[in-house]
Amino acid sequence: MKFKWLYIYYLVCILTKGLAYSYATTKIILLSEINIFLILLLSLVVEFIVFIEVSYLKIISNASIKSISFGGSFLLLLLIIVEFNNDVVHLIVHFTFITFLFSNLLLKLESNILNTSNNYKMGLTNITVLNNLSKLLGFSMGAIFYNLSIEAFALFIIFILLFSSLFKIPNKNLKEKENEVFELDYIKKNKLADKQYLLILALLGSITVYWIPVFVDVLEKENLLRYSFIIFLLPGIFSISFLSIIKKKPQFLLKKYDLYFYFVFLLVFFVSFYFNFIFLSFFLINLIFILSISISIDIRAVFLKLNSHADKKYLLQLFKVTPSFMIFAFTLLSFSTKHTPEITLGLNALAVLIYSVKKEKAHEHEY
Repeated sequence: MKFKWLYIYYLVCILTKGLAYSYATTKIILLSEINIFLILLLSLVVEFIVFIEVSYLKIISNASIKSISFGGSFLLLLLIIVEFNNDVVHLIVHFTFITFLFSNLLLKLESNILNTSNNYKMGLTNITVLNNLSKLLGFSMGAIFYNLSIEAFALFIIFILLFSSLFKIPNKNLKEKENEVFELDYIKKNKLADKQYLLILALLGSITVYWIPVFVDVLEKENLLRYSFIIFLLPGIFSISFLSIIKKKPQFLLKKYDLYFYFVFLLVFFVSFYFNFIFLSFFLINLIFILSISISIDIRAVFLKLNSHADKKYLLQLFKVTPSFMIFAFTLLSFSTKHTPEITLGLNALAVLIYSVKKEKAHEHEY
């Protein structure tokens, strides 16, 4: 594969970031009675800090990948030497720093992947494939690391940073085709066009976050909890299989009838879920999920092209921050109503409807 080391490095980094999240979540449960959503909240805060850094400071985001890796390794080594009186504080400091470090590395690598891909859609498809593959690997590896001490885990991270920095990472400019050039005269230099796409993306990214726990709870009530591993693994398997097809046959990515299928699957899903057809419902939610991925890739490609005047790292981080705030808002909503999953799915349907109408009116462009 061309640029294979770039993709391997990206997979290593995103897998390591996921392992840090899994490790911290498990460890904090073992160490204290603190709310387990603290790690989720910290992740949100870190992504927002990275967004601020990319938008305004641009110190780390303008540094090279090797500089971030070596500098991060040195600072992490200093954190290992520092003594902490409280294990929870020790864990939080290490997790926050590691997450911040790898968030910046991933932004650099994602920007490189887009630059070395033939077009935005294929670049985003490659990124999504690696994201989902890392989740599958993370579920199988996450349970191994929680027995490590915080210092040992930090040393493992340093090893990953130093070893992966040996990879030769290519970087070239994306070659634009003449028919992909858009007139951007109407857009002010620092303004983003079509910001409503960000809201649609945020809604599309909330499906699995809330519906996977719902299905686990249903299985527990039906005394079928032994099948819960399927709930976690199948979305990843479905999405990777679907994205692999797209990579080989890009013409399958978001055709007009996909939007119609989305609403058909959604209607049948609600009926099957209401009548307690558990496995049929779960199969349908996975079909809805992979169609959401297809729609998301299409929207991101459109948004990147319409805002090609902006820094790619800024836009990529914006894609991450916006869903985080949406998930946080829905999490707060879940404390006041038990119907949050249904609300998210209904809003998803509304978002897809808005996008389908907008897409119908727009001229057909290939991104």
